[in-house]
Amino acid sequence: MSAPRENAADVAMARERRLAKIFVVRTPSSRTSTSSSLLHRLSTCCVELLDVSAAGILLADAQGEL
Repeated sequence: MSAPRENAADVAMARERRLAKIFVVRTPSSRTSTSSSLLHRLSTCCVELLDVSAAGILLADAQGEL
């Protein structure tokens, strides 16, 4: 007997749960966390969540310049 196929709603819900778990687990617990470590954790989460091999973050200043 084959396993039942997941429908789109089940897949979406699983993804939402995974996303929520990542944000809860990855939220810095101390004020000593640096911006660079937060950005590193964010990019790592993106790689995990999006199932890609790498992720990058572009930062812009107040004028929108990179």
